[in-house]
Amino acid sequence: MKIFRDQRGFSLVELIVVMAIVVILTAVAFVAVGDNTQRAQLKRSLLDFSVVMRDMQNSAMTGQMQSGNVPTAYGIYISDQDTYQFFQDLNDNEAWDAGETLMSYDLENLVDFDLASFTPSACHATNGCTIISPVPRGTFCYDNDNSSSGDCDNAANSVEIFFETSALSDSVIFNTFSGKISY
Repeated sequence: MKIFRDQRGFSLVELIVVMAIVVILTAVAFVAVGDNTQRAQLKRSLLDFSVVMRDMQNSAMTGQMQSGNVPTAYGIYISDQDTYQFFQDLNDNEAWDAGETLMSYDLENLVDFDLASFTPSACHATNGCTIISPVPRGTFCYDNDNSSSGDCDNAANSVEIFFETSALSDSVIFNTFSGKISY
């Protein structure tokens, strides 16, 4: 029987170095995948919200009848940091009221509204909403207190709604004059 004394295996130090490199590369890959997950959820939330805004515009322009009534306006009501409602204003108070919700939506798991950053500033908190009425009234942003005090100027150039994850943020901008929605 022949003994191979000249051949050597890997030393313990070499094995530990290789394992450390594998662990570091795996950690970097997990961070990259996690960041892409947040980015994808943020983009999906922006797109979904923009689609609802476009539906709100179309409903206001066509004067669609809902439940046997023609609403005076349509709007989006942001009820908390991850829920919003597409609603119809049936009683012409230019605000969301219980029973006026057409559809309720939730943002993606990792995405929230950044309520403190909304512009105009009255269109935020847990009761902000954007209203679109047929011409000539146009687009409004209200604080939903059913009074004129504190309501934002209906001549505002745009409404900007911010979305955030733990590491990313983005916004949807609604131009109140042209009706353009960008994100």
